[in-house]
Amino acid sequence: MAEQTEQLDETIQLLSDLLQSGQDSEFIESFEALHDFEMAQVYAELPEQFRAVAWRLLPTDVLAAVFDNLDVDEVDIAGLLAEMPPQRGAQILQEMVMTDESWYVVRNTPNVTGFVGSHGGGSKPSPLYDEEIERILKSQGQPAKEQKADYEVGETVTIIDGAFSGMSGKITEINPEKDKLYVSIDMFGRETNAELDYNQVKEFDE
Repeated sequence: MAEQTEQLDETIQLLSDLLQSGQDSEFIESFEALHDFEMAQVYAELPEQFRAVAWRLLPTDVLAAVFDNLDVDEVDIAGLLAEMPPQRGAQILQEMVMTDESWYVVRNTPNVTGFVGSHGGGSKPSPLYDEEIERILKSQGQPAKEQKADYEVGETVTIIDGAFSGMSGKITEINPEKDKLYVSIDMFGRETNAELDYNQVKEFDE
């Protein structure tokens, strides 16, 4: 047990040092190399200032795996979600595997009053079909899934949605298969790569 605790502390220190020194890619690679349960332990124990950087860097599916494996009896999961903007927390909840534990997290998250697909009375939500999601997005004035990236690597854009809203940065990579852009922004005096959907950015206004 003492050896496991020591290994956990060493991993936390290593990842904290990577974040401190701005080695974002190395942090992501090292974090994702951990087992899901280890990722959950490490994320919960990271100092808050480093978690504030970590949840901005890590993909949503990785964070969902983290929250899937947190112990609801030992970790203030709602508190961890509250460290993020509500939209980011909602994205994570959407990606989580529906279990008794994750449904408990959803029902006890601040500002969450319900969940699309739930029929009330504390019942678990049913998965939505792609057509239903598309219809909801259209009703909210948001574009459907298929989008074209009218941007180029090296182009400066302004982020209009999500955790980095209002910030500007340069596109470092475009992934058309996942409909994602990767934008390098200056955060806390260091370069940080953000993974964004096409509709989360607009052309930079000088």
